[in-house]
Amino acid sequence: MRYIKKLVLVHQKIFFLGYEYSSTGQFNWTRTLASTAQQTVNPNVDHTTQTDQGFYMLAEGKTRNANERALLLTPIQARTSGSCLHFWYFQHSLSQQMKLNVYLSSQTSILWSHDGSLDDRWLYTQISVNSPSQSWHAIFEGEVLAQNPDASVAIDDVSITRGLCPKPGDCTFEIDLCGWRNSDNDAEMDWLVGQGVHSFGTGPSFGMNE
Repeated sequence: MRYIKKLVLVHQKIFFLGYEYSSTGQFNWTRTLASTAQQTVNPNVDHTTQTDQGFYMLAEGKTRNANERALLLTPIQARTSGSCLHFWYFQHSLSQQMKLNVYLSSQTSILWSHDGSLDDRWLYTQISVNSPSQSWHAIFEGEVLAQNPDASVAIDDVSITRGLCPKPGDCTFEIDLCGWRNSDNDAEMDWLVGQGVHSFGTGPSFGMNE
């Protein structure tokens, strides 16, 4: 079972919890209600609730100039020899007009980056963090690559857990689905996260991690 140290941006009643903007950014991330966001470019549902009544954090490129950045900092974290930053992201553009970068305040190199067009759905990623000598923030940076782009980046369901990230595909299913999802090709049946014996008499009484 993974230990959750911080769980943020997961529901409309939970907001910021120590997150802050950086004064070095030229514009800010905004907490956005999915039903009010510009359609075709921004997510029409949040990741948590999968409805248009959920919220997410959005860095919108429209009206911005090339090379401008929006920076969002996590709460400060104690020094660590192994933590894992988890989040879901949504990025849409007709070409490489915006980039989502993630790096630490205690380091200069970018840990993770993505630009370009995706297929209009929330995607999961995880980043191992190693900062043994000093405390740190994770910084989410929305970077504009073109003048006044019709593009945006969004993040949701951010968490920081103790221990290095598991290998891609590894999952105990104790906390979440670790990026796994049901296939859209089979509308008749879905896999579910279970706990104990179900009311219809199937399923083990306990999991392997109990």
